[in-house]
Amino acid sequence: MLLLPMEQQPDEPTMMAIQAGLVPNASIDPNTGQAVVLRLPNTITERLQAQASLGLGMSVGPAGASAGAGGGGGASAGGGGGSSGGPGGARPAAGRKATAQAPPSLERKPVPGGGERVTIAESRRG
Repeated sequence: MLLLPMEQQPDEPTMMAIQAGLVPNASIDPNTGQAVVLRLPNTITERLQAQASLGLGMSVGPAGASAGAGGGGGASAGGGGGSSGGPGGARPAAGRKATAQAPPSLERKPVPGGGERVTIAESRRG
């Protein structure tokens, strides 16, 4: 159980009662002035905010890049490449470069033991 904002902010007489300590499990948040109550988080957002206030939760963003890092560098497993920078920006290319400079083309590659296989190349080699 954590101190979380009340679902509905109380009216003025109830706020006075909370300040006087007459409402059990309730108090006024000194930073925001909101009425808070000791309860379990109801929504995912409340749960994530509560975890963050306790120093728990994700330290790595869901895309795999460090949250707010603004970019990856060097030789990463994702194939390197640049990023758009800034917090929450795009992560480096995941496995391939999509240059969109040329249309896809067919490539024929030899197979050991004879024969060949056909692949589609989406960017120029260079």
